[in-house]
Amino acid sequence: MSAYDHLAHLYRLCTNHNGRGIHKISGEITESVKNAMYSLSTPYPLPDLQATISFIRTGGPKAEGASITGPCFCVIINIHFTRSMDGR
Repeated sequence: MSAYDHLAHLYRLCTNHNGRGIHKISGEITESVKNAMYSLSTPYPLPDLQATISFIRTGGPKAEGASITGPCFCVIINIHFTRSMDGR
């Protein structure tokens, strides 16, 4: 398994994990913050990753704690940077 294949496998696991976390707090965040959180789980580069993260942080403590911390978020960010660096 290549390094990229390994990262892609972790990405699939983390996408499921993040989705469950977002679903748990969906009653405590706005629809736009929830959509921004889900947008992080795309395998395609985001137009402005930093702006998306900043927007999520405005969603309150539940939004920040659920989406932009922890190992799953790190894997998702690594996918974005890997894809943007190698042109995928």
